[in-house]
Amino acid sequence: MFQSSISVEATLAEREMGDGHEIVPYTKSFIHITGYLMAWRLALAAITYASDANQHQYSAYLRQSNLLQRLLLSLFKLMPQTPVVNEVKLEQGGDDKLPLTMFNTPLHISPLANTTSQLLAHQACKVYYECVSRIPAAVRQWFISLDRHFQPVVDGFTTTYVSPLLINQEMSAINNSSTKFDNMTMNTMLSHRNTPLLQSLVFWKQNVDQKFEGIEECFICYYVLHGTNHQLPKLLCRTCKKKFHSACLYKWFSSSNNSTCPLCRSLF
Repeated sequence: MFQSSISVEATLAEREMGDGHEIVPYTKSFIHITGYLMAWRLALAAITYASDANQHQYSAYLRQSNLLQRLLLSLFKLMPQTPVVNEVKLEQGGDDKLPLTMFNTPLHISPLANTTSQLLAHQACKVYYECVSRIPAAVRQWFISLDRHFQPVVDGFTTTYVSPLLINQEMSAINNSSTKFDNMTMNTMLSHRNTPLLQSLVFWKQNVDQKFEGIEECFICYYVLHGTNHQLPKLLCRTCKKKFHSACLYKWFSSSNNSTCPLCRSLF
């Protein structure tokens, strides 16, 4: 994947974000980028169906290795500025009307099909949508780190073509879910989890339920259930009597280079 990303970057090196660079079909570049995007779709699917602990590790690796950053920059050089398929309106959910775009129309890849440069653009749109829907926190962090010159390009494109579809999809999943959610603050939870909205809400509700059962939250992450291993705070400080997740405490010890309680500073 790393070597592929370097090769794709080299192919698109002279293009700017938002250019919608077209690649001539059947060329080596076209075939290579097609394989690269297909590999990413498989990787994103693997992240989606992995356990919470593995999802966290995969997402962290993608950020630390810069693979995700490389992918997203390349996608914005491949996606067309206006990915509308035609002017026909597609009705979804009552009065909501969404244009038919490369994001909400099927992608067919077949050796028997007539291949055009639009196929690669269509595939790039699909990969970007899957990134935003499956690892949203990682994409958000990438967006924040972007040069301010490019942020409006990403923001405008995503707001116009991706957000309406994603909102429609997530709200539909929530409405069809058997789990009911109370109206409580959850901004922190939703902003830092690389999972679909419904899965994040279910995890948030588990925390709320545990809280109401009288279990005190960890005083490092301020969650009852740990975000990756779902463990309860079990390690007790003998001085202040506060409990912590073992993973949170290990991270605290490693980052602070000491073994004191994060609250009272007594030796643990």
